[in-house]
Amino acid sequence: MKRLILALTVCAPMLASAQGNLVVYCAVQEEWCRPMVAAFERKTGIKVAMTRKSSGEIYAQVKAEASNPRGDVWWGGTGDPHLQAAEEGLSVEYRSPMLKQLQP
Repeated sequence: MKRLILALTVCAPMLASAQGNLVVYCAVQEEWCRPMVAAFERKTGIKVAMTRKSSGEIYAQVKAEASNPRGDVWWGGTGDPHLQAAEEGLSVEYRSPMLKQLQP
């Protein structure tokens, strides 16, 4: 079963490696998501299915899919729908294993 990952970047190839594809819900301008999706596909060879909607629309979709999640990454958008989804147990935070390499 796929889990929806609350993420700020599309940088989780390990999540998609078992399935060979990644489902991304994009809540920012499509012009921002398309180049990142293309770069991710080139770098990993993993196919990405991206859907562009507002944060509210994505939240509604995630809630409707609660018993059968279909998305892997909810990228960007306003904070309130992300917080609401997290409070309802509809998403989990992605913490990169590279986090310790970031500067304070």
